[in-house]
Amino acid sequence: SEESNKELSEFAMEFPIINKDGEERWLEHNCHPVYNEHGEFIGRNGNNRDVTNRKQAERALKESEEKFHTIFDVEPECVKILNPDFTLVTMNPAGLAMIDAESFDLVRGESMLPIVDPEFREAFKNLTDDVCKHGKSGTLEFRITGLKGAVRWLETHAVPLYDSKEGITKLLGVTRDISDRKRAAEELNETNAFLENIIETANAIVLILDEDGIIYTFNKFAEQLTGYQRNEVIDKNWFDLFI
Repeated sequence: SEESNKELSEFAMEFPIINKDGEERWLEHNCHPVYNEHGEFIGRNGNNRDVTNRKQAERALKESEEKFHTIFDVEPECVKILNPDFTLVTMNPAGLAMIDAESFDLVRGESMLPIVDPEFREAFKNLTDDVCKHGKSGTLEFRITGLKGAVRWLETHAVPLYDSKEGITKLLGVTRDISDRKRAAEELNETNAFLENIIETANAIVLILDEDGIIYTFNKFAEQLTGYQRNEVIDKNWFDLFI
């Protein structure tokens, strides 16, 4: 019968107790049937083992994992784990937004290499190899084209992840979107180039001095009018030369 099967089966269970000092201890109870010399069931025999340390370790691990997942989910920068072949193990919501993925299921196990713009793929490969094969850490600026066609500049810092048995197994990367910074730098460069062109083609002396009268801009018209070459006056005092 079912009741007889239960009676004759072995089982184990874990349960907490509170000792005399008010301390919680965990016990593992193992129980098995006992038979007489005729093979007849005569009762059960059990033993208890203190598994408090293991239970505490399991609890600490669970709490640590919960904290990690909380940080992982709310971290404003992209946090991702890659295999050595560039395939994605995990990525937080901020990272998914950076690559225009509506859910992790869309990119789970997919290579991240195709979204890296071609001119940066070799550098991306080299960084991954340095991390996964040689245990180095590294930083890289690169451009991507997201799943919906958005172009972004990213800066990633990558470090190796170790397995206690296999050594380095994966890459952990923290990545930030630096598109605004790159655009600002490009606009500044364009503005500087425009101003330099105006200065060089102006039909008038254009020079810029610091507060002490030291020259650090001297255009072609100034060279023609004064007879001085630019390299003769840059970093010199205007008043010493011309006053």
